[in-house]
Amino acid sequence: MIPAAPAIGHAAFAAFAAALIAGAAADIARGRIPNGCPAVIAAAWAAAALAAGAPPADAAADLAAGLACLAAGFALFAMGALGAGDAKLLAAVALWAGRDDLGACLLAVALAGGALSLLCAAAGRAAVPYGAAIAAGGLFAAPWP
Repeated sequence: MIPAAPAIGHAAFAAFAAALIAGAAADIARGRIPNGCPAVIAAAWAAAALAAGAPPADAAADLAAGLACLAAGFALFAMGALGAGDAKLLAAVALWAGRDDLGACLLAVALAGGALSLLCAAAGRAAVPYGAAIAAGGLFAAPWP
């Protein structure tokens, strides 16, 4: 991930974290992630990258990581394995993880998702609000200011 200028970096990270938590809470409560959550996360990433004066090649590589996750997420959505909101949220989180930390982010999401699946099964809940796992993994792997 691209380090941002301090003031804008802190504000952008706060927007990222707030939108991520809001998306997870909505997924838990209603089973849907509002489109505004991944949009805010992506916009905050762009603001942080611009404020930091990120080299275009670095920003492009992080954007490619996000687009790859979006493509994979929509393939999983087409198979019925993931919700569309989950796919968009994961892609937005991947922007923040970037190419360097994407593997750690996806591993954290997978581990959180496994634990969440076990909790949901124990509680008798059929649907797993995977947005919560994406939020946990995203916050774990995010570049904290």
